[in-house]
Amino acid sequence: MCVLSVCLIPSIPLIHLRCSSHSASPSVVVFELQANTTSFVTPTTAHQPTTQQPPTKRPQSFIYLRVRAPPALPPTLLPTAQDSSFVSRTNRRIPRMMDPLSILALAAETVQRSEANKSLPACTTRKGQLRDVPLLGPVARSAAEIYRSVNLDNLLDLPTLNRFNLTSLIDAGHLWVAVNRWDEPVGFVGGENIGGNFHIVEISVAHQHQGRGIGKMLMARMMEDVKREGFRATTLMTYRNIPWNGPFYRKLGFMEVDLSEMGYDYLKIWQHEGSLGLDMGQRCLMGRIL
Repeated sequence: MCVLSVCLIPSIPLIHLRCSSHSASPSVVVFELQANTTSFVTPTTAHQPTTQQPPTKRPQSFIYLRVRAPPALPPTLLPTAQDSSFVSRTNRRIPRMMDPLSILALAAETVQRSEANKSLPACTTRKGQLRDVPLLGPVARSAAEIYRSVNLDNLLDLPTLNRFNLTSLIDAGHLWVAVNRWDEPVGFVGGENIGGNFHIVEISVAHQHQGRGIGKMLMARMMEDVKREGFRATTLMTYRNIPWNGPFYRKLGFMEVDLSEMGYDYLKIWQHEGSLGLDMGQRCLMGRIL
């Protein structure tokens, strides 16, 4: 194996190329590329065997570029060379006649695609699906962990939305999930129609994903969709002064609403929360015109 360190283009992230000969094919060279390293290396001529190959039977010479994706990302699948069992699904065959600068340019293009994939949003939102239901309970329990920091450990013992509740919200089209690159839910928001308003039943973001704007993204998607449905306002009940509760919703345009003006259905929700042991002196009803 032999490598030579060089710098390609300052504006392109540096990568690592490793050259090695393949024992079964003396004229085949493998380049392994890994993004996010601090050096850029290119291969020199691979070691040639001392045994002379018959001129008429000399195998065709190729260079193979094997892309190794960063650990946090799924492997990048490149076209398969169908005429060689040596090339895996993540290999690209390159003619040996390509000059070194062309090879480096191709490597740089590969890294740019990798970096572009990494720049995509960490999460996206979509409507909830039935297959999400078993995964949302753990998300809700994880989300509640943050309340330990304000001495509200009792909230961790409260029941989460059960399978029936979640299924009903999904059937009504009123549950949205934030998913990672692998379409795994990391947060969700759901609600129901109360007196012509869309009342948020729950919004949760898994503990390890909090503080990344996912809750704001879920709220924006939800409000956009329910406004299109014809809802005139959205409401929720929350803690008035906990930073990620009342102050967070105020930044999104919510204001406190007088419970006595909202009707019996809202009073029933308020009483139910009290029966769960929540300190209603710290709770409030908030609303926002859509």
